[in-house]
Amino acid sequence: MVTFLLMSGLGCNALKSPPELPPAEQLRILVGPVAHAWRDLARSESDPGAAAVQYRALATGLSELSLDRQEDQAWRDLLVVAAQRDAAWGEALSQGLAVPASTFGPVSAIRSVHLGPKQKGEVTTRAHVLLGDPPWKNWNAELTPWLETAGMVLDATPPFDVDPHWGPWLPREANRQVAGMAYADQGKGPPRSFVARMQRISGPSELRGVAGCDLYQDIAGEGGPPGEVGHGETQAQRAEDLLGALREQDRTRALEAVPALVASRDPRCPGAAFFEAGLTGRVLLAEGDPAARARLAQAVEEGKSLLSTLSR
Repeated sequence: MVTFLLMSGLGCNALKSPPELPPAEQLRILVGPVAHAWRDLARSESDPGAAAVQYRALATGLSELSLDRQEDQAWRDLLVVAAQRDAAWGEALSQGLAVPASTFGPVSAIRSVHLGPKQKGEVTTRAHVLLGDPPWKNWNAELTPWLETAGMVLDATPPFDVDPHWGPWLPREANRQVAGMAYADQGKGPPRSFVARMQRISGPSELRGVAGCDLYQDIAGEGGPPGEVGHGETQAQRAEDLLGALREQDRTRALEAVPALVASRDPRCPGAAFFEAGLTGRVLLAEGDPAARARLAQAVEEGKSLLSTLSR
């Protein structure tokens, strides 16, 4: 038994029941993942107006959360502003109104032009300028402040197109989104066609090291606070199993890998049912499976319940 525990990376302390994480720490772990699963639910909607309803609900729900640390409050506020941006875009598109310009970041600024009426070549010109000197050119996984990285991720994330990215976030994801909008501007198809094609070629980003409790960071390419609960060798292997299946475009094996990965986390990690539903829904969403919406809706309900309980 001891040998097995050591091999799994849990160590001898796992022989005793580990102390439960304080509610404030559990809340900190879950805020980002719940928001990202909710974003996936919004992207599963068939039109921008329906997506906008989800984004407004997300912004309202997060605004009501009370977080202890100042940096976590800044993280929550960043998520709220991003959701409000996407809600405003969806509402404008559904009502035939001018799409509001965005000051959230440089990719969002181009996306607001891409979504609205524009001169042919305008997005391509802006994309060329941005990609010539992107603010993320000096990004470093270890040295760039996590809030800055989180802002880059939310800036580049498309609000209505399905984003099939897997693995740790890298600046190439922002490059792909910008290039995809230029691709569409040149009449070659929707941005997601370019982004999806490039991601099929390269596959998921290589695993840097599992984030611990928050599987959305290094598994689903999202930004968030650094994990304070470690991971073991078993979790790292299960994460690579999932990314490997996705790299080989083996959806059946990927769906089978999700529950094993969730179960391999440290036993103190909260939200097992939420993570399983959210990551399963994300796999289905990337494949265009209509069953994705029900799984993502389940994840959001699980997540909302957890956040409500923990923030009391």
